[in-house]
Amino acid sequence: FNPTPLSFILIRNTTPMDQTANSAESTETPNQHTNLTTQTPNQHINPTTQLSFNDSLISLFGQHASTLAKTTSHSIEHMAINSCHISFLKACRDHSLIPKGLRLTNPLSTKRSTEVLTHASNLLITERLNHYRLKYAQHKRTYEHNLRHIESLITPQYFQKLGHLNTKKSSYTHRKQLLTHQKKFAVLLSEYDTPFLSPYDTLKTLDIPSPTFHGPLLKTSPTPKKDTTAKTVINLSGQTLSTAETDVLSLGLKFVPTPTSDPTPDLAPLIQNITKQLGEGMEASATYQVTSVLSKFDNKRDMTTDNLTPQQRTALKSLKSKKSELKFLPADKGNATVVLTHDQYITKVTDHLSSGSYTLLTKDPTQSVTTKLQKVLKKLHTDCDSALIPLL
Repeated sequence: FNPTPLSFILIRNTTPMDQTANSAESTETPNQHTNLTTQTPNQHINPTTQLSFNDSLISLFGQHASTLAKTTSHSIEHMAINSCHISFLKACRDHSLIPKGLRLTNPLSTKRSTEVLTHASNLLITERLNHYRLKYAQHKRTYEHNLRHIESLITPQYFQKLGHLNTKKSSYTHRKQLLTHQKKFAVLLSEYDTPFLSPYDTLKTLDIPSPTFHGPLLKTSPTPKKDTTAKTVINLSGQTLSTAETDVLSLGLKFVPTPTSDPTPDLAPLIQNITKQLGEGMEASATYQVTSVLSKFDNKRDMTTDNLTPQQRTALKSLKSKKSELKFLPADKGNATVVLTHDQYITKVTDHLSSGSYTLLTKDPTQSVTTKLQKVLKKLHTDCDSALIPLL
């Protein structure tokens, strides 16, 4: 289906002279809007017995009505295009993705120059977003003005048909643009290796009957990918866990919550303890480099979106307060998280060690194993050399 605003067909009786004239018109191109009928392989439509919606408007209401109809179609098409661009740019902005057309070439290849160009690219995204919003508003004003004007010129039946054709035009344009943007956004997510779902996957349909200022995407904020592997929580402690606590544990023991505050004060003493072990020659240099990196941390710029809900944050604090009483352990098989009390944990470890699978060593076997391994490696080296000599 080609949703052109001039594709509505009106059937009429024709005389032989009309048929000759219409046959000549049917050889013209669709851009002339003389006959924009759509034929299917299994259905033959005789163009000599049909009149296009555009010709109907001209014959019944004059050329001016036809021009206004074309203008409304043109306006709603551009409204749909601009609306899709608005959604795409908002999604890129919220996911910290820079489209290829707005990326700037870095002539210096330094960290600072990269930060400057990234900031400039983000400003360009905002500027282009405002540009498409302005264009949308302009086309909407033109559309509404011409629609009110043509309503006073044509009958309600034809006005309803015009609205139907414009809806079809909007749906077709939305689908075409959304499919393009969906592919482009998937490429950006893959290129930046972001752990987020595409907002285009939440659309129930790509056929949007009417453009909107905010775009067809209802939500453009990042949505973290959910692990498709089923995780369960096996509570053997006898203590009752809330629903939110169970939800947090079901995320898995390897799940890393995003920090809610500046982590550099906590990192500084830990890094200092590590640099002390590097020796006098490297300690000062390593400390200076680490301090330089930490000093550039910007709370607003570098903090990522929280990957836990407020209820899960409260549950996480509650679980941390129970660490002295409960043990949270991975199951031997599967992706389950097992909850035990401290006494249960000690009992199970003791039972496992006394099961007969382990032997108490009288001395450290590391030196003996190292010597045996060196002998094996030396023998392999000698055998390989002797095997290669005939080949030379």
